[in-house]
Amino acid sequence: MNALPLLRRPLALWQRRAGRAVVATYAVALFVVYVRWLPRWLQDEMAHASVASAATSGAPLTQLALAAVGVALLSALAWMALALVVYLRRSRDLFGLLLAASFLSCGVLFTDFGGIVAMQRSDPWAPWPEMLLLAASALSLPWAYCFPDGRFAPRWTIALAAIWVALYVGLAIGGPSVYVSTLGMSQSAVWIALVAATLLSVGYRFLRTASQAERQQIKWLGLSALVFVVVYVLLVPSGALVSRDPSNAGSFLAQTIHSAVFSAAVIAIPIGLWVAIFRQGLLDIDLIINRALAYSMITVLLVGALVLISVIANLALGAAVGHGSDLVLLASAVPVALAFLPVRARALRIADRFVSDRRVLTLLFLDMVGSTQHAYELGDEAWRELLVHFRAVVRHCLRRYAGKEIDTAGDGFFATFAAPVPALRCARSIIESVRRLDLEVRVGAHIGEVQVDGEHVTGAEVHVAARIMAQAGAGEVLVSRALRDAVAGSSIELIDRGARPLKGVPGEVELFTSNAAAAPGGAVRTRRHHPVEVGPA
Repeated sequence: MNALPLLRRPLALWQRRAGRAVVATYAVALFVVYVRWLPRWLQDEMAHASVASAATSGAPLTQLALAAVGVALLSALAWMALALVVYLRRSRDLFGLLLAASFLSCGVLFTDFGGIVAMQRSDPWAPWPEMLLLAASALSLPWAYCFPDGRFAPRWTIALAAIWVALYVGLAIGGPSVYVSTLGMSQSAVWIALVAATLLSVGYRFLRTASQAERQQIKWLGLSALVFVVVYVLLVPSGALVSRDPSNAGSFLAQTIHSAVFSAAVIAIPIGLWVAIFRQGLLDIDLIINRALAYSMITVLLVGALVLISVIANLALGAAVGHGSDLVLLASAVPVALAFLPVRARALRIADRFVSDRRVLTLLFLDMVGSTQHAYELGDEAWRELLVHFRAVVRHCLRRYAGKEIDTAGDGFFATFAAPVPALRCARSIIESVRRLDLEVRVGAHIGEVQVDGEHVTGAEVHVAARIMAQAGAGEVLVSRALRDAVAGSSIELIDRGARPLKGVPGEVELFTSNAAAAPGGAVRTRRHHPVEVGPA
């Protein structure tokens, strides 16, 4: 699919400035509402803690409530910090602006939405603060239907996003009864249905439409969302069973712990989103997931096997002595229990050999242009000296941009990067640096899933990257469409070079070249005849 989604299409300079001004105005207004509400909320929380402490003859519930408040504020700050970073580094299209506004909204709402709305209704500025909070609620979910590339997939999620926004518009106009009068359902049922649909859409995107880099981003979002959902599901029943009477110390203690754990789980989502957007390669999530599944299955199987062995041993010993007893059961269970840990450790070591260590990496190949001619012109000794300087320059650039050297063959290098933008900046840096040695290099870059075995990186995508490099000219960085789509937030200009056949690769591969030096803070553009910004968040 070549066409960029509407949300990812580049904004003209005046449109970008206008969009940023709108988001900044919204952020300031929402922050003012938040700050106006915060002192009163803190005062009420401390008052409830004082009442509960008095009922227990001075138990330190105030300190516990203060800690819970701190965790809630930390979760809000995590969302707000993510919104600020996205605003500064990704707000060059409608999708980046949407993410910034949505993440800020989530930060405010997750603190205590029920408390903040109730207070705003009695605010002297009412009803505008409440309207602003309802607008924040409307922005809190639709972004998830189109993350990480700005496409609504499947397309019916556009309708779900519209329903979500319409519900909060209706709530602003008609009050809480809009949920029942419009859909014949309760507010909670509508909320749960739309959130469940969000999870389904994310699963559909992962299985059907996402590229390898996008799948890596979705995995991080899914992992953080899983942490939150598990905690939420565990907390809802306990929260429903606990009284909300602040004079009851036991119920206050339970509610305070409930709130703190919930807020701590909320923090997982902005952390996962930050990794997905900016540092997909921060950890090897595939290996973590694969090992977690393998280790869990091995542990369950071993426990079952050892329990079975213990039962059989108990029956055998009972038959030998003529009757069963607790002593016989203990005698058969102890050696089995002692054997469990070493057997499990051995099984896990064996499993590690078979667990697939696959990662999505940016692959970079480079080769010196005209190396044979240089060798003949300089002679063996001078050529070896030049080659030493060349390799030192390349390795310095790799270290600077966190690249990992995988292989060096003569005057060529194969390196990997956790993210595409540093790889492209490193490529430009290498080209400019080796020119001081009167040398030219060609560079090919690609992003894809590879097999990692210690220091070795293998797989079909490695061959694709090498073939792309072979197509590049002197001083040129040639990249695949997959890498182009993964780039965002840099100033590297990408120019369409058309589709070309690559030796051993089925079909044709769309290639792009980077001829402009990277300068932090600019836009990523792809050109045929005009600049176009591309890439997932």
